[in-house]
Amino acid sequence: MLHHQESIGTTNNNTFWFNHDGGEGSSGSPIYYCGGATCGDGDTRFVVSVWSGWNGFLCNHVGPKVREFRSWALGVL
Repeated sequence: MLHHQESIGTTNNNTFWFNHDGGEGSSGSPIYYCGGATCGDGDTRFVVSVWSGWNGFLCNHVGPKVREFRSWALGVL
């Protein structure tokens, strides 16, 4: 699944950059990965998770296990 949208925030997770469009009242918003250090205008983003809560980013989203996502991401770099 691909999601084309400008980012609202960016979080650096040591190796990969994720952008998200979510916050309080935004359950179901995508968390996506761009494949580089930043997401530029018009870049294709891969949806890797879905925002499922409003009480903080790290504790309230669901998605693939880190090890599985890291393997996939390294495979497409």
